[in-house]
Amino acid sequence: MTLDEREKIIKKISRTLSIMMCDIKLNQSLNIYSMNIHSEDFFCNIFNYLWQNKNFKNANSASSNEAYIDLIDHSSKHLIQVTSSTGKNKIDNSLKILESSNTHYRQYEFEIYYLLDKPKKLKKETIKYYNEKFGIEDINDHLKDFTDLLNDIKNLPDSRLESIYRQFFREVSEKYTDEIALQIVFESLIKDKKKKKIDYSESFNNVNLTQKIKLNGINIKVSSELHRGSEASLPIYESVEDTILTELRELIVEEFYATIIKQALSNAGASPKELANQSIDELHALINNKYPLNISAALGDLSHRIEEETREASYNETSMAWVIISYFFEECDIGLKL
Repeated sequence: MTLDEREKIIKKISRTLSIMMCDIKLNQSLNIYSMNIHSEDFFCNIFNYLWQNKNFKNANSASSNEAYIDLIDHSSKHLIQVTSSTGKNKIDNSLKILESSNTHYRQYEFEIYYLLDKPKKLKKETIKYYNEKFGIEDINDHLKDFTDLLNDIKNLPDSRLESIYRQFFREVSEKYTDEIALQIVFESLIKDKKKKKIDYSESFNNVNLTQKIKLNGINIKVSSELHRGSEASLPIYESVEDTILTELRELIVEEFYATIIKQALSNAGASPKELANQSIDELHALINNKYPLNISAALGDLSHRIEEETREASYNETSMAWVIISYFFEECDIGLKL
C-alpha cells in the first residue's frame, strides 16, 4: 500500500466517524437513541479487531451486576461504557460497577468511550473525588472519544488498516453520500437553536465582509443574505470538525460552485480548453482578467443548488444555504479575493 492510499483510507474512516457524530447528535436532539444502541455493537466489534487479545461482549445482555457498563471482557478484565452523555452523572453511574457490591470488578481496567466529544478540563475537585473514592489517579486517562479511536486505527499496519475499513467502515461510509452528509451537518448545526427575530436596527459591522462584497460587486439583495448568513455562521467555526469542513468545501466549492462558474464563463465566451482542469483560483483569474461575471447571480444560483440537494433548513430565520455560502465567502473559497 502506498502512502497516498493509506492516507485516503484514514481520511475515509475519519470522515465516517465525524459524520456519525453529527448524525448521533441530530438523532439525540429528536429523542431517537437507536443509533446509540447500534453503536455499542459497532464499537464492540472494532475494539475486538483493534485489540486482538480482547473478546468484548455486550454487557446489556448479561447479568444485572453488569448493568452500569456496555462492553465487558472477563478474560482480560476490561470494562467499557459507550455513551453520548458528557455529564459527570454519567461517569458516576458508570463507576457504580466498581463500588463495594461489585468488589470483584475493582481489578478491571475500564474506559468510558464517548460517541461525541469527551469532557474537557474536568475540575481538580472532580479528579480528586474519583481518586479518593475509587483509587483512580486521573479520571481523564480513562475518558476516550473518536479522536483516540482514530489514533489507534492510524497505528495499524497497512493490511489491517485496509481490513478494518473494509469490514466496519466502508458500508457506513457509502451510506453517507455527500448530500446526506450536508443535510446532517445542517440539521446538527441548527438543532436546539431557537429561532429569534432579526434585529433590523443593527448595522452590519463586519468590515472584511463589507470590503469583499464591494470587490465582488455584490448587489444589495445578495449582500443582505451574506451579512445575515455571516452573523449566523458562528456554529460552523465552533462545532464543525475539520474533516467535515473539508468535505463541505469539496462539495460546495469544488463541485457546486465550480460547476456554476464554469457554466457562466462558458456563456460569456470562454472555450472548453480555457475551462478544462482549472482550479477555483484560476477560474477567478479568468473572471478578473477576461470574462467579467455577475458574482451576485452566481451566488444566487449556488444557494438554489444547495437548497435543491437538501431539505429546507434555517438558522435564526436565515437560510442554511446562505450561512454556508457566507462562511466560504468569508474564507475566500468563494468569490474574488481581497
